[in-house]
Amino acid sequence: MDGLCGKLLLMMKQAIRKTLMAGIAAVVLQAPAATSVWDGVYTDDQATRGAEVFNKTCAGCHDLNGEFAGTAFMSMWKGQTAFDLFDKMRNEMPMDNPGSLKPETYADVEAFIFKTNAFPSGKGDLQPKDDILKQIKIEPKGK
Repeated sequence: MDGLCGKLLLMMKQAIRKTLMAGIAAVVLQAPAATSVWDGVYTDDQATRGAEVFNKTCAGCHDLNGEFAGTAFMSMWKGQTAFDLFDKMRNEMPMDNPGSLKPETYADVEAFIFKTNAFPSGKGDLQPKDDILKQIKIEPKGK
């Protein structure tokens, strides 16, 4: 009986080891893939919320079309990530009270800026999570 128990125990250990290795591989493979602002990283509803905040909180100091749209925006942010823009906003804005907005509110404003630049909307809100935002590249169309 010891021989049978020993074999059974060995088989169980091997099965557990294989299961653990498969789980580790699955976690590694699920690491967030790099995306682009052209991949629909925000929703239209989120951009609408962001527009309301921008108009109420930001427009007094910032010119949307002069700073955050078109060539001016792309010249400043090309090659950077959504995290870089988000991080700058949450650490420096509003100018009179930096960091005073909720992370979701900063993400809403960023979604509005993306919509202003004609980046397509998608099915999910832009999440205010550093690891996700670091994967979203700001780049011209076709890159």
